[in-house]
Amino acid sequence: MLRRQSLKALKREEMPSFSVIIPTFQEQDYVKVTLSSLIEAKRYGSSRGVETEIIVVDSGSDETEEIAKRLVDKVYKLKERGIAKARNFGAMKSRGEVLIFLDADVIVPTDFLEKVSKVFESPKVVGCACPNFPANPSLSERIFFTMYNMATRFCLWLSPTKLKIQARGELQAVRRKVFFEMKGFNENLPCAEDGEFSHRLSKIGKIRFMKDLTVFESGRRFKKWGILRTYKTWFEAWASLTLCGKTKFNVWKSVR
Repeated sequence: MLRRQSLKALKREEMPSFSVIIPTFQEQDYVKVTLSSLIEAKRYGSSRGVETEIIVVDSGSDETEEIAKRLVDKVYKLKERGIAKARNFGAMKSRGEVLIFLDADVIVPTDFLEKVSKVFESPKVVGCACPNFPANPSLSERIFFTMYNMATRFCLWLSPTKLKIQARGELQAVRRKVFFEMKGFNENLPCAEDGEFSHRLSKIGKIRFMKDLTVFESGRRFKKWGILRTYKTWFEAWASLTLCGKTKFNVWKSVR
């Protein structure tokens, strides 16, 4: 019994602590569901020795901040809009050994912290991402995201180059030390900051694309704009950043 308890204690000591950082802008219709799924995951992870804090950084003017304060302890107001700025600010307020950046309309499974923790058991891994799908996807959305997830996984396996698909920001995890050595997200980018960050991270070490974890986003942009317009906008942002060093968009249009 004592040996079993000591092994369990050792396993807990080896598990990294996590900071889940969520930037928000006018997310009052989505953030409660996201945070509720995170709270369940935090409770589940805690029972298995995973220490987690949840941080919300809000730059909107709706009820998001009030909703978040009723659910989590660390909620900050950032006057200046910008998803990269909000993510970096949240990182500065964090204390976790691994930083997990999550979009405000994403639902995570209960065991996602435990699965992410296992990825970082390898010292070669500096970050990870995972497949994502819209909640209740249409057939065309399911086909598109299946292909996109497969392409992302393949591209992360290739040598670092800007001319490939990078991990998206629905869920990106990175070791704290590496994040600050990289100086975080590029705050000059109004969009495509997740792919640009993923590219720089891939130059430092291995990014694991997890096969056993899937998160679900609202899919609001796809539902309002359709797949073709959404992908065209993504492509224009990626192409302009790759070829010109900056995106063609001065402001990333929010869809709510």
